[in-house]
Amino acid sequence: MFECIFSPSHLNRGSLGTLITMNRTQVLQAMALGWRPIDIHHVQGQWPPRINNIPEGIAPAIAVAWAFHKHNGQMETISTPLVDAPLLAPATPLHPKRTSRLLKLLHHCHHSSTAFEAASYAAMCQKLARLWNIAPEALAILHRLKQPPPSIQAQRVLLDGPWGHFDGHMLRHLGARAGVFVTQLHPGGIWSLLGQACALQSVMQQFSFLRHHRWPGAHSLDPAQANSFCAGLCATPPTPAHTSGIQGLPARSPTSAVAAEVLIKMQLLDHHDPPGQILPAWRTLGARWRRMIQTTPPMLVELQA
Repeated sequence: MFECIFSPSHLNRGSLGTLITMNRTQVLQAMALGWRPIDIHHVQGQWPPRINNIPEGIAPAIAVAWAFHKHNGQMETISTPLVDAPLLAPATPLHPKRTSRLLKLLHHCHHSSTAFEAASYAAMCQKLARLWNIAPEALAILHRLKQPPPSIQAQRVLLDGPWGHFDGHMLRHLGARAGVFVTQLHPGGIWSLLGQACALQSVMQQFSFLRHHRWPGAHSLDPAQANSFCAGLCATPPTPAHTSGIQGLPARSPTSAVAAEVLIKMQLLDHHDPPGQILPAWRTLGARWRRMIQTTPPMLVELQA
């Protein structure tokens, strides 16, 4: 049963039932279009309502995100698809070690040779779920996850604020150097990276570092200046381990077919204007800033900025 934050004291039973049905319909539509609660909050500024009984057929990462969603609120109707959902890596609010432990136990439970063994693993999962305050439905959704995860994955990055367009240029250049495809899925600042897991990790590590040491004037640059600055900022030679990108799968594999379909959709739906020609002066400035933040102590970087 859907849980609503409104009290029935100011709504008659008919209008309350209509509201519950409407909110559930909105949530199910958002799920089908690949939206997580955090994506809705990022774009609309409010948390969506939570529901029980998540249906089959929802992308694993989307189902996991809604299963662990604890807020309760209102949302506007969503009609824009986030096409990376089939390859999005599932994430939970649990510590990674706890998530890994639960997934292993669930995997053993599903592949046990005897009913007694399966029941033992199921009991261990339920005990940990109670200990870590995990709802039964969230545990059931985790049980749907396939092991191991696909070699080609998608990862979302939510960007906002005055540096959003600058950070987007950084992601694109870092992704290009690592063989990762980067696109803006929604003009509200929802970006997605598509590539092999090791390449995604490399890009996100570099992005975190550059974002932490962002050039102070980044917010004032126009698109051409920001793109040129980031071209110099991210122009580091790629390492061999991170250059295989999304072309590293064998042809005709199921995962490569799904990845190809998702890639085409991401290319068609990219919300980004062509940045135009690279401006040499701004590219040089970006390269100089990169050298300075890599060789200068952080405090001195702030003083020089």
